[in-house]
Amino acid sequence: PGGAGVFHASAYGVKADGTTDDTAALNAAIAAAGPVGGRLRLPHGVIKTTGLHNLTGYHGLRIEGAGRGATTIRLAHATNDLFYQTASELRDLRLSHFTVTSDTVTRTAGWVYHVNTAYKAGGMLKCAVFRDIDIRKQKNGLGWKRFQWSYMGRIQFFDPVSTTGIAIQFGQTTASDVNQGVEGYVEDVQVYGNSFA
Repeated sequence: PGGAGVFHASAYGVKADGTTDDTAALNAAIAAAGPVGGRLRLPHGVIKTTGLHNLTGYHGLRIEGAGRGATTIRLAHATNDLFYQTASELRDLRLSHFTVTSDTVTRTAGWVYHVNTAYKAGGMLKCAVFRDIDIRKQKNGLGWKRFQWSYMGRIQFFDPVSTTGIAIQFGQTTASDVNQGVEGYVEDVQVYGNSFA
């Protein structure tokens, strides 16, 4: 997984100029790299998107920016998730080296990444690595409702739009929800003004 080649988002029309809506172009790039477990390189600059980028079934996909602050994803929608997966297992996903912000809208809901499924359903994030990501001006950050053997490191969540949001979530928050995950590793994760659930 992850060795099927390098894909450059700019080749699929991602402008990263901060004003062009790159949503459709980013979806096209993900659709090209995802099925073959490719390495999708995001360009320098500001990628404006309304989000809802579905990564379901894209085992081995890598989405890599040019670095925190060098690649910024500007989420220009108040409630959409940026990336998500639905009710199926997703293995060996890597997200890294970018900043997420929403400096043109106020976020009232949604996640930067969300395993968007109930705990008894089939959705699970497995053997994933999320690292070197700055998350700013969000209501919620990384929501792993179901997971196995996954890692997040060098994640910074700060300047949230609400103190009632959730920066990092492992599992669900209802007491009766059990067996939602195993071996979730966290290293060098900083959360300011929000919660870790």
